[in-house]
Amino acid sequence: MFQIGDHVAVIDENIEGIILDVSGDQVVIETLEGFSFSYSSKEIVKTANEISVTNQQVFNAKKTKNDSHQKMKSSIEKLKSKTILEVDLHIEKLTSHLRGMDTYDILELQINTAKHQIKFAQSKQIDKVIFIHGQGTGVLKKELEFLLSQYPSVTYTDASYQKYGFGGALEVQFN
Repeated sequence: MFQIGDHVAVIDENIEGIILDVSGDQVVIETLEGFSFSYSSKEIVKTANEISVTNQQVFNAKKTKNDSHQKMKSSIEKLKSKTILEVDLHIEKLTSHLRGMDTYDILELQINTAKHQIKFAQSKQIDKVIFIHGQGTGVLKKELEFLLSQYPSVTYTDASYQKYGFGGALEVQFN
């Protein structure tokens, strides 16, 4: 009844394809999209529509697929290069458990958070991190600058005054 290579359509579904295998009552077809499905022979019918594809059509389809894949990779790379990690180091943003913490404990938590965020940014290939430290007495900013000086592939400057205030944040770039 059915033979390998026959063009068939599935009854009650919008699926067409070519028979790949016939085993008893079960028929395996490959759809036009390249998927394989198994159906009972009662669920399919032969079709007169033969699939005719030229080598040029195959070449064009592959080229289109490759072009769109390249565009998607390029878009992802552009997005990565524009990704900015913003880290607010104000203590109330880092913990709600301030009771019992002295200034040393607070500074240690802020610096450890900065270290972890630097490692995270490097592992995710993020180009830029903004550390918001606030204007205060400058102790946190000095400690951040000391920490950043330990990384040879890092440069930093004051972040945008318009967005973060005068001297309220550091912009860190990974080279």
